[in-house]
Amino acid sequence: MTIKSAVMIVIHPDTHLILSVSRKDNFIKFGLPGGGLEPGESFMDCAIRETFEETGIVVTKCIPVFDDEENRCFYATEWHGEINTQEIAKVEWLPLFRLIEPNSAFPEFNTGAFQKLIANNLGVNIAL
Repeated sequence: MTIKSAVMIVIHPDTHLILSVSRKDNFIKFGLPGGGLEPGESFMDCAIRETFEETGIVVTKCIPVFDDEENRCFYATEWHGEINTQEIAKVEWLPLFRLIEPNSAFPEFNTGAFQKLIANNLGVNIAL
């Protein structure tokens, strides 16, 4: 059985850095906050819940960036809070290159997510 998952792109409005979460077993491999769906949960609710659980950031409004049968990516258009989590992983605001470099967590997925976000022409500013 394939696990369905959802992730959230959160970009800091002042620094244009991206909210990033390390792997729990490798604190230098970063990816987007997200995780697996719980029974009966929507992809959007999963992305919002996982973002809060992993980072402490509360997403109040988001839009879909892309989806396939098993994964969804959302962009947080409204959010608040500060990094505050009890999770084992490390949470940081990072430039885009740290999420798409070959030794990041899921670089192909991250590259595709940001290509689609930029293609949606939302006027998003991202620190490279």
